[in-house]
Amino acid sequence: VVAVMVVAVWLMAGSSLISAPSGSIEGKRLWIAQSLPVPTQDVLKAKLRLHLSIVIPTAIVDIISIIAVFRPTGIMLLITVLLPLVFSAYTEVLGRRANLRHPNFDWINETQAVKSGVSVMISMFGSWGAVTVPGILVFMLADAIPSWGVLGAFTVIAAALTWLMYRWIMTRGAVIYSRL
Repeated sequence: VVAVMVVAVWLMAGSSLISAPSGSIEGKRLWIAQSLPVPTQDVLKAKLRLHLSIVIPTAIVDIISIIAVFRPTGIMLLITVLLPLVFSAYTEVLGRRANLRHPNFDWINETQAVKSGVSVMISMFGSWGAVTVPGILVFMLADAIPSWGVLGAFTVIAAALTWLMYRWIMTRGAVIYSRL
């Protein structure tokens, strides 16, 4: 039951697509952020902090609720705490990377930038796919591998992918952002 609840929190974190349209939503006013007297990486880090400041508190409430109700122990307790937090960061960098690669500046109103951009679709389906695969594996491999093993492996994979995408954003992504 704890594994199912953790996957549910993971799915909610993956549905928070704040970073995917954030560059596109600036639209014709993108020059303002680009002209700030700070390094481009600092602008991108501020966007990261905004996403995490919205998603992390909700994930923490969910984590506390799972721990209070189901009282996981050992490795499952660690996964219950880490996986939603790691995946919140994964969702942010996935959305940020997608938005840097596929910005949408040709919108008439903000709804178009938020709801119909390519970066939003990539982030949404990428996040859902990253939740669906381990969610299915938890059930399919329940007899062979404990749920904490599957979720632990995906926590490590998500953390590694998050770090790789973050490095890309701070290097190549910063160059792309400054040229938009």
